[in-house]
Order: sequence, then C-alpha cells, then structure tokens
Amino acid sequence: IEQEQACVELDLCRVRALRKQGKIEELRGDYPAALRLVREASEVVARLSGGNRDQEQVRVLSQLSWLYVCSGDYDRAMKISGEGLSLTGDEEKTAEHALFFCSIGSASLCRGDIEQSLEFHRRSLEIREDLEDVPAVINSLNALSEVHLVAGKPVEALSLAAQGLEMATELGDQPGRALSLHREAAAYLLCGDLEGARERVEASLEISQQQRMKFL
Repeated sequence: IEQEQACVELDLCRVRALRKQGKIEELRGDYPAALRLVREASEVVARLSGGNRDQEQVRVLSQLSWLYVCSGDYDRAMKISGEGLSLTGDEEKTAEHALFFCSIGSASLCRGDIEQSLEFHRRSLEIREDLEDVPAVINSLNALSEVHLVAGKPVEALSLAAQGLEMATELGDQPGRALSLHREAAAYLLCGDLEGARERVEASLEISQQQRMKFL
C-alpha cells in the first residue's frame, strides 16, 4: 500500500493499542498511568485525517472523560463529555453516547446534583439496554444504585444492585458481581443490617482480589 496510507493505518493501530493499555491501567486502579496513555492516544488522533479521525476521537474522549471522573476532576470530565457529545450526533443510541452520559451522571453525583445524576445514568442505561450490552447494563444498574443510596433510598438502591448481581451471575461476569455485591453491602449497611453488609462486602473483596480490581 502507499506510504501515506501505511502511516494512517499505523497511527490507527497505535491509538487503539494505547486506549487498550489505558483500559488495563484503569482496571488496575492506576489512573495517572491510564491518563498518560489515553492522552498520548489523543495526540495521535490529532494527526489523523478523514472519517477515521472523528470516530477514534469520540472513543478517546469517552475514555478520557471517565478517567477524569475516576481521578476526581469532575469539571474536566463534564467539559470533555460535552465535547464528545458534540461529535456523536443527536440520535443518542451509540455506546459512546452511553459512556458520556455515564461520566456526566457520576460527575454530577460527586458534585452533589442528584437529579442530574439520575437523569444521565437513566439515559445511559436505556441506550445500553437497547444495544443489549449486558456488562454495560450491569454497570449502569450499579451506578443508579449508588445514586439512590446517596439520595437516602436504600430499598431502591438494593433492588437495582440485586438486578445487577442476578445479571452478572447469569453472564459469569465476575467484576460485575463484585461491584453489585459492593453496592448491596452499602445498602445493607445503611439499613443497619451489619451482618448482611459484612457477608456481601467480604464476597466482593474476595472477587475483586482475584480479579485484581484495585479500584474496588
């Protein structure tokens, strides 16, 4: 193939590899390392041209927005989510839409805006259900569970976490099970059921250690 095209293909491969490495570091809980990798991917994306650029840029921005949520920089997460949504169109049906909405929902919760958090997590959940992306649906259910818990609604929080746990168990999604058990434990704790909370958080801990989920 022509040299110019070869350079484009190489840059695309580099972007995707950097994003995947960034995801691995995110799962390990090393957010500074993940940010370095995804920022480098963003720099490579800037060199791309044509239709590939927008698609890859959206993916990089969605990953960056979530990493800034994880790192506690909620203002930057909101700003990048807005930039990403401006590139994704208005149909609100892609996995990237769901990721941006999830980032906005989590950032809103950390900033104390519970209603906005509920709105965006529900929108994210709806897209993921339409896409039949079960692991992502489990994440959304757990995110909504957390919002309801902060809102002082442990019964609703427990119901959502239980849905997530059932789906994760059926799928064999161990990280999803660990997160759902963690959410259930928090709900039980708020209700004063210390033994129930302890059982679930210990089960969550065992799985998260096996899966090396340092963030959990």
